[in-house]
Amino acid sequence: VFTDVRILLAALVYALVAVPWFWAVHQATAGAYTEGFFFEHNLQRFSSEMAGHGGPFFITILIVLIGLLPFSTNVVQVVKRCFRFSLPPLVLFGAIVSVVYVVFFSFSSTKLPNYPMPCYPFAAIVVGFLLWETVQRTNKWPFFTWWVLLVLGLVVPLAGFWALNAETPTKNYAPLALGLFIWPLAVAMVKRKGGFFSQLQCLVGGWLLFNFYFLGLAYPMVYQQNPITQLQPLLTRPQTVLLAYKDYNAALNFNVLPPKERILVCNSVA
Repeated sequence: VFTDVRILLAALVYALVAVPWFWAVHQATAGAYTEGFFFEHNLQRFSSEMAGHGGPFFITILIVLIGLLPFSTNVVQVVKRCFRFSLPPLVLFGAIVSVVYVVFFSFSSTKLPNYPMPCYPFAAIVVGFLLWETVQRTNKWPFFTWWVLLVLGLVVPLAGFWALNAETPTKNYAPLALGLFIWPLAVAMVKRKGGFFSQLQCLVGGWLLFNFYFLGLAYPMVYQQNPITQLQPLLTRPQTVLLAYKDYNAALNFNVLPPKERILVCNSVA
């Protein structure tokens, strides 16, 4: 794959498009963009933890597996096939890209859920191939995968209820976690279906309902208790000066009216 001359050609085209743009921005900002983007928000984020966004080595693979649910539970099959190198070229390329992203950001000191997201389309190619293989070989959803999905489906609403109930601002929203049982109910119904496509439709339908409820209703209601959201009336007052003790949430920079200098950082309470 890497000896293909088209890769060199793609790199050349990328350089012809990107390098002039970066140089123009570097000139227009007197080097401030280059220093902030490349050195601070790339090299520094990789070598040291920034804004408290750290985590253990394995957190990146967990983020990717969660982002690819419900089909990421086939990861054992993916690993087996990759070690045997019995994948078609496109699928193997997708697996290599996914592994590179996961390993690279696992070593990064700063970790955020959006860092490995560019590998999702490539990982989806691998997962799709394995689903197609499942149809060809067994026409049945793997038993081990079914149990993993069921356990995860039961853990998520219970953990959500505990997490919401543990914080005073979100305590009244704890019952919203009960709606997350949509997912384990859908997984349980899979056992009643015969063929693979019926099981797949049940899983996909349940996952879509779960996400519509979580992203469309539950999460927006809980997010209203976010400190930045609660401070919004103050952030939009032109004459208000905000005081922060030693450090502050970087999200304030995107919500407060300019100039940003209205946020004053104090190193003591005196």
